[in-house]
Amino acid sequence: MSRKKNGYGYEPVGSLWKSDKPSKHGDIYFSGNIQLPGGVQIKVTMFANRFKSEENHPDLVLFASASDLDMLEDIYNLEVQAVIGDDTDHPF
Repeated sequence: MSRKKNGYGYEPVGSLWKSDKPSKHGDIYFSGNIQLPGGVQIKVTMFANRFKSEENHPDLVLFASASDLDMLEDIYNLEVQAVIGDDTDHPF
């Protein structure tokens, strides 16, 4: 597979837009999409970490749509099943 080179060793995998309105907690947030290999796209939302209490805690927290994560899990399970087969035939 050929990947686009940008000189930094990274390539874009998605985009985020700053919300016009704050969240229900008054926080500024970003929402957008991440493009995964195979053309799968998931919706994400990123907030400042309101619970950061230590320097080593993350500054931002990225959330993925629960329905998109369910879909990814289904895809993963189908791919694993295709590689290893249906394990219900095993006697153990």
